[in-house]
Amino acid sequence: MRQKKNVNVDEPLFRAAAKGDLDEVRRRIAAGADVDAGSGDKYPPLIVAAGMGRLHVVRELIAAGADVNRRAKLEFEEFPTTALISAIRNGHFEIAQELVRAGADVKLDVGSGNAASEAAFKAAAFHWRAHEEGKALLGGDSTPLLRERHRNASNRWLQFLRDAISKGARISASCLGEAIKLRHEELALLLIEAGVDPNVTGHALQHTVSLNLTQVALAMIPAGADVNGRAPSFHPPLLLAVANGNAEITRALLAAGAEVNVRDDVMVGESKVPNFIVESENSIMLNTAGILSDPLLARSATSLIVATRRGDLAIVKELLAHGADANLPDQNGKTALDWATELGHDEIARTLRT
Repeated sequence: MRQKKNVNVDEPLFRAAAKGDLDEVRRRIAAGADVDAGSGDKYPPLIVAAGMGRLHVVRELIAAGADVNRRAKLEFEEFPTTALISAIRNGHFEIAQELVRAGADVKLDVGSGNAASEAAFKAAAFHWRAHEEGKALLGGDSTPLLRERHRNASNRWLQFLRDAISKGARISASCLGEAIKLRHEELALLLIEAGVDPNVTGHALQHTVSLNLTQVALAMIPAGADVNGRAPSFHPPLLLAVANGNAEITRALLAAGAEVNVRDDVMVGESKVPNFIVESENSIMLNTAGILSDPLLARSATSLIVATRRGDLAIVKELLAHGADANLPDQNGKTALDWATELGHDEIARTLRT
């Protein structure tokens, strides 16, 4: 349904709020302008000022009685927004704080999420920008000073999120996928502790294991992550852990019931390391069509074959202790013992024969 134009919209107030013209804002308020009026093509002044980063105007509108929890959307938008969400999406931390102090509700859901979830996305995005790898992939300046600014911004939004969670805010499950994708372990752990579903994307655990985010994986598993989860073009969690030589995650997966003889059904080349990043004005998007392309993970390989080819005796023993079948062949018809013999892993070969 199209949103009807509000005849009470004060055009000079709208323009002044957008420009940050505090004197004009005060004149319009004194003249009796409706500080909450919006329309199908214009947000209310407080949402405009918050999104544009006009802190002094935001304070003036709040003092004039503007509704800090007013929801509004333009006629072409599916979901409404609020001043707080607008401030967060555009990275205006001081304004977000000002709005919360004035009573803005961090729990208020507008259909696409709430302010707390938006803060989580911001924390993840700034964390990514603060790291060498993220800056290199984004093609931006990776000076230490700039990275430090991004790190501080990430920490501020992370604290904002903690405060929101303490007030009972529920976090969108997609935030966990974003935290993992952008390798913000502290954020991911916070979200898991807050009760975010670790199975929301269907491959969050695989992605976590592939990136060797050990502590995150170890938190996701007891939180209910599907240790046998399968998704197109994603290797099973156990095979990923073994391929990475991560004994901690391997043990945790096996203890939680991961199928020890699971076979990989992803062809090498079908699954790729995330390697395409686009940075828009307010967000980062990372292409994650697949994770980890490793010649060890040929179709029909078992975890035992993968561990053997890596020469990882400790993990071989762990897998055997959990019932790994040493007689299962891969797509080439080779068993783990065949590979151990061919590659000269003599101690593993002896272990497999016993």
